[in-house]
Amino acid sequence: MKYAFGLIALLAVGCGTSTDPVDTPAPSGVDLTALDRSANPCTDFYQFACGTWINNNPVGPDGSLQTKYFEPYYATLPPLRKIIEDDAAGAREADDPFAALIGKYHTSCLAAPFDTSGRAALGALLAKVDAVTTLDDLARRIAAHREIGSGAFFRFYVGVDLGDATRHTTGIFQGGVELSSPSYYLDPANADVLADYRNHITALSNLVGGTPIDADAVIKIETALATAYVPADQLRDPETLYHPMKVAEVTALAPTFPWQVFWTEAGFPALTSVNVATPTFVAALEAIFAKTPLADLKSYLRWQLLQDRSDSLDQAFLDEDFRFFSRFTGQASQHERWFTCFNATLATFGEAVALPYLARSYDETATTFARGMFEGSRDAFAKRLGSAAWLDAKTRSEALAKLDAMVAKVGHPDKAPDFTGLDIDAGSYLGNALRIRQFRSARSRASLDQPVDRSTWNLSPLTVNATYSPTVNDVTLPAALLASPFFETRWSNAANYGALGAVLGHEMTHGFDDQGRHFDANGTLRNWWTPAVAASFAERSQCVVDQFDAFEPMPGEHVNGTLTLGENLADLGGVNIAFDALFNGNDSEAGGDGFTAEQVFFLAYAQTKCENVRPDLASQWLLNEPHAPGKLRINGPLSNLPAFREAFSCSATSPMVRATPCDVW
Repeated sequence: MKYAFGLIALLAVGCGTSTDPVDTPAPSGVDLTALDRSANPCTDFYQFACGTWINNNPVGPDGSLQTKYFEPYYATLPPLRKIIEDDAAGAREADDPFAALIGKYHTSCLAAPFDTSGRAALGALLAKVDAVTTLDDLARRIAAHREIGSGAFFRFYVGVDLGDATRHTTGIFQGGVELSSPSYYLDPANADVLADYRNHITALSNLVGGTPIDADAVIKIETALATAYVPADQLRDPETLYHPMKVAEVTALAPTFPWQVFWTEAGFPALTSVNVATPTFVAALEAIFAKTPLADLKSYLRWQLLQDRSDSLDQAFLDEDFRFFSRFTGQASQHERWFTCFNATLATFGEAVALPYLARSYDETATTFARGMFEGSRDAFAKRLGSAAWLDAKTRSEALAKLDAMVAKVGHPDKAPDFTGLDIDAGSYLGNALRIRQFRSARSRASLDQPVDRSTWNLSPLTVNATYSPTVNDVTLPAALLASPFFETRWSNAANYGALGAVLGHEMTHGFDDQGRHFDANGTLRNWWTPAVAASFAERSQCVVDQFDAFEPMPGEHVNGTLTLGENLADLGGVNIAFDALFNGNDSEAGGDGFTAEQVFFLAYAQTKCENVRPDLASQWLLNEPHAPGKLRINGPLSNLPAFREAFSCSATSPMVRATPCDVW
């Protein structure tokens, strides 16, 4: 898939590039300049908390998203940019051990739009597909392309064994299409998308030269793959994704494809078992390989490699990519190249760039505070588990054991990253992209025979995000997130708990959402729920599904309550946990700026989600994004909370008060 909307991708295609400093927060921690005081908080709390900010922060022409969530990113951009550009200029310091890698990579990125030599290099790889005469040859090329970051027909990976979280295994998952949702291939209403996609394939094929790519063959194969996809909202139960099979069983699903040739070429000649996450998808590959002419399969394989690596080529490729993919984002113009390369460098070497940044700019007080908040939130969650009448003794005991075993990774890792063996060339951006992919593939392949390292971070310290890992049972809170609008040492406790505390509670709750609840304290897939409690969880969760299914953020376009259930449960649980952690048994917290402490808490919570999103991107997200729109992530959970109603003295009939509130965690 060309664009996945993780944080860095959002920065690359979804934000304006303003580096102006953010407004100085008010002493309470509430951004008073963001408020729309003409709005009634009991009617639309999001508008009350964010309305003026939304009006004053439109999306720039080179963006598709503007959000307060990214304020920490913009605050750190100048010092991080200086580190990267100093590295590129050779001005390197002792606290910057990977300066050469960072500098050369960034230099090659800046030069790429003017370097047409990448066409010949990629053309040579595409020409190897021309030499394919058998399915065995095709399998070898599929494996070779996977080594350099192009996944055709299916995803094959090394990951944690869901059935034993101490070890790794290989897995197969559905994949092989470039458009972000199967509906773009299957819904007749999207015929114009496919017509333009056909033009896009032809345009890039003409640019790279060599054997022309048959756009009709590509679309036919990708449509067949999309037809076989299990819908995203049916992939949420991890127990339905765990199908460990012997290699002979995998082969039996799609016997025409030479699996052993593929595995051998991919570096797994002695493979004995694979987790087939989506068996129906793998079975559907049989018809594709058995009935599709080899020439069409070769066209598809050429296209996958060309599209997956086109962002490393010269300006003509970048222009065509932007022309086509901007239809999904609404973006009017491309970013300046420095901004693109800044984000690409952070995405590739974020852990390395973090070392000098942390040494020069990071205050470890934030780590200490966040760790204390984690422990307080854990205690509050434990009390909620202890008082939840719908849990029986056995399930409650297991839940408390899992919560007690949960680990917080805050700030940054204790050890530096290891890039041993990676060679970066300042003159070839495409070459660097290929070498980085090969480096990562080799690391992934080697991990199969190694125990799971539970100390590994899955985020760079410079990432403005937080995560929960069900197979490790840990919460990761990077240094970059420990800043406004999430945290400031001078803010009131009410603001810090409403913002950062709710993030911590959110990630904790993921361990007990519709996906995380299937894993035990050690991160292994195991059903530790009694049937009656599992049924009660399903009933309570359905309340949240129904609530979000009813939301229609744009005319005729609804939220998918099942697809977004995990995030909606985490939002609801997170704000409950954070509120309890601060206020349970404590009536001495101060508010400020004319608001009570409880009001400050909810305002700080809401203001982390102030955002403007272009309609094109918003529509795409409704198809495939597990998060609901920001406004609904505020008004939705808060409308279920008696504490919110009391804080703003809302009547029982107010829009922000649900007649039948949802209550899970």
